Amino acid sequence: MPTRGRPIRVQEAASQESPVLNRVLDLIKGLNARLTELEEPKGEKKEEIKPAVSLDNPSDPVPQDYSDAVARLLNRHFGVRVRGRRDMPVFELEIIVPKKYSPATEEYLQMYKEDRRLKVLNYSDGLLGVEEYIRKVASTFNQETLNQINLDKLTDQLDNRAF
Repeated sequence: MPTRGRPIRVQEAASQESPVLNRVLDLIKGLNARLTELEEPKGEKKEEIKPAVSLDNPSDPVPQDYSDAVARLLNRHFGVRVRGRRDMPVFELEIIVPKKYSPATEEYLQMYKEDRRLKVLNYSDGLLGVEEYIRKVASTFNQETLNQINLDKLTDQLDNRAF
């Protein structure tokens, strides 16, 4: 028997034929074997988690929430594109700025054909990350352009309203 204050070793306790301790040791061995079994790769291919956006199509569908956020925070004249990435759990969000609002030079527009604002976001950022980026894009416009964007948004809302 162990004396008070002296630590007991597992081997000593097992040699003393304690049924409770032997049962605990058997459980630990079983758990260790199960853990080893779970850690070993079995050669099975795990099912790949697919994001909501198609990764193969270059013109991926834009979630309705994202296009609504662009229309609400900017206006409906702005375009939006979403492209999933195959190598990481992220997507590319592009805000296409109409020429009438774009501060881009003629040379830039001749070279790139449009003013695109690109941001790579994690899927976990979701709608909040998209809205944050739209606000950041809006902050790049001068006050006169922002006034025109808001005026066009209000005009569109009045035109679509049924009297």
